[in-house]
Amino acid sequence: SLISALDSFSGIDGRTDDGTSSTNALETIEHEGNLVMIEKSKHFLMAFIVSNKSEEEAQRKVMNSLLLGIEQKYHDIWDTWNGDLAIFETSMFDVLAEIPIKPVSFDYIVRAREAGRPLPFNSREVGKAVVEVKSAIENNETVGGLVRSLDLPREIILGCLQLMNQYGWIDFKVELGPTSHLRKLGAVDEDTKKAYGAVVVKFVDLCDGATPLEDVVRKLNVSLPAMKFVATKLVLNGVLEIVA
Repeated sequence: SLISALDSFSGIDGRTDDGTSSTNALETIEHEGNLVMIEKSKHFLMAFIVSNKSEEEAQRKVMNSLLLGIEQKYHDIWDTWNGDLAIFETSMFDVLAEIPIKPVSFDYIVRAREAGRPLPFNSREVGKAVVEVKSAIENNETVGGLVRSLDLPREIILGCLQLMNQYGWIDFKVELGPTSHLRKLGAVDEDTKKAYGAVVVKFVDLCDGATPLEDVVRKLNVSLPAMKFVATKLVLNGVLEIVA
């Protein structure tokens, strides 16, 4: 397990300094074919699972910033803390804002499902936020509509949506047409490349935010319906964004 892997080099119990101005960058370990980067502050340890080390420096900076922010958030609780871990669970929203499970666009259409898996949180604050966001989905079709209608911070709404999607409570959809304008946000992963061929990489590179979808597709030897299907998946995976 990941816990065993961490414990193998004393990653959990290893000593660290007692300041809140820096964190300790522990070694990167391999676990089940992936790489696990570890950062540790006085009271917290963060593990970030990635497929390669190409962005390790930038990713460790994000982890470092998160840990320092969380340490500051809870700096005055330790003398009276009773061991209840639920008190820290709202920090999950801070983490999801910087390291999302899934990118969420304001253009996404949100659809509630009948029931999903239980959410692994005991915090009343987290539960209340999730219930409030889920209740508002019936009256708001898009993520943008939810954000505008709820009196909650944006990062909490987007965090709740990520969690509910991850645990099967909601689905995201997008609607694309011939005149939709798409812009490249990220790189095409290897699985997508294998599934749809090299043309998908060229397609993403051609999406500049200014050219309608039908004109982009016209430059490729594929049909509009086929590429529209692929483009929908790319938008939902955060590789492309809808500009107009």
